[in-house]
Amino acid sequence: MKLGGDPHGTRVIQNLIKYLSNDHLIDKFISIIKPHTITLINKLNGTHVIQKLCNDFPEKSKFIYDDILNNCENIASHKHGCCVLQRYLINKNNEFTIKLTNKILDNFNSISIDQFGNYIIQSIIKLNDDNINKLILNKMINNIVYYSKHKFSSNIVEKFFEVCNDDIKQVLFEKLSDKNIIVDLIMDEHGNYVFQKVLNYCNEEKKNEILNLIIPLFNKLKDLSFGEKIIVKLILSYPELKNKVDKEILEKIDFSNEKKNDDNNKDIFSDEENEKSNDEEKNENNINNENEIQKENNNLRKGNKFHFKRGKGKYYKNKKD
Repeated sequence: MKLGGDPHGTRVIQNLIKYLSNDHLIDKFISIIKPHTITLINKLNGTHVIQKLCNDFPEKSKFIYDDILNNCENIASHKHGCCVLQRYLINKNNEFTIKLTNKILDNFNSISIDQFGNYIIQSIIKLNDDNINKLILNKMINNIVYYSKHKFSSNIVEKFFEVCNDDIKQVLFEKLSDKNIIVDLIMDEHGNYVFQKVLNYCNEEKKNEILNLIIPLFNKLKDLSFGEKIIVKLILSYPELKNKVDKEILEKIDFSNEKKNDDNNKDIFSDEENEKSNDEEKNENNINNENEIQKENNNLRKGNKFHFKRGKGKYYKNKKD
């Protein structure tokens, strides 16, 4: 199925699907595609062959949905495959989507800590189904420190604070605001992002309690690769801390760059959050790129002409004079 994964070949195959005029031809085509379903789904261009087959012959495409359900862990951990699953999750009332969500949650432990799979869990959380979000939280709560300190699953914990209702946030907050856990989080290169969410969520009284708790940690924190930036942001956001921090520590920290950011009225920790969101932006770009390819396919089917410009790797439409 090399042709299906090729940027040119995928258009040829999609046009071929249009002309499958009887059951014999359809069944013959499916018999060729069937052993390669997951391979095509995990390819940037190949996935559009699968989508075309599902759209044109839904009654013949049950095997595709079965393959996705049986291989959702594999697909979720793939750069392009995870984008396919995210598109299916948009329609949360669809019967297949409900089955897919349940299957993903059955494989939660492996998917949540995967480089691409964590975006699948985030997509489910963003649907804002309280019952499903409670199920996800229950899967994490007993090991919440582990998930909060993991490079990828920490994104999921942050997403809870961003989109879930106050009941769910409160359960999470009560677990993470324990003094020992706060210390553990702020001293971790990934957990400190979750700490930031906890600090932003809590009321003033709890916030002051947490700030007083972490001030003695500044001496150790400044020696960590990410620590100095956190100290600077905290002091700029809460100026009263400056009088409580050892002067020797303050003398070793460069505030100049962060003051420029503060003058621009940036939110607390915005730089760190922007850095950590790069992967999420790349994930969204992957989805947008796939959508762009589909638009080009649609234009081609409508009869628009394209030529290939050397060195660009992209199709450009010829404009009529």
